[in-house]
Amino acid sequence: REEKPQQAASQTQTIPLPRLRLSSLHDARTLDELGLSMCLPTDPTDLKTTFHARGHKAAGGTMATWRAPLDPLFFAFHSLMDRVTVSWLYLTHNGRSWRADRSGRPGWAPREAAGMS
Repeated sequence: REEKPQQAASQTQTIPLPRLRLSSLHDARTLDELGLSMCLPTDPTDLKTTFHARGHKAAGGTMATWRAPLDPLFFAFHSLMDRVTVSWLYLTHNGRSWRADRSGRPGWAPREAAGMS
């Protein structure tokens, strides 16, 4: 007879999420802040209030499920998120400064690879 391992009683720990309310791309000081602003909920009690989640929910259908990658719209929507990131990198003072601090580092895509010439 095979014994199942006993599981420790799970303890739920609440981790406070930072609230980033950016009114424009220029408000993001770092790429992390920009990413968090798109993926952190505006209402910490409802994870479906992120920019990212609202896009999936608004599209509906398969896009609003865990099967979203099967929907052709998935890739168009995620390219929009990439475009927001590239816009921040090239069109804002903070983005240009962030890029300049990292130029020449391994893994950093040159301007041409990002489609910006």
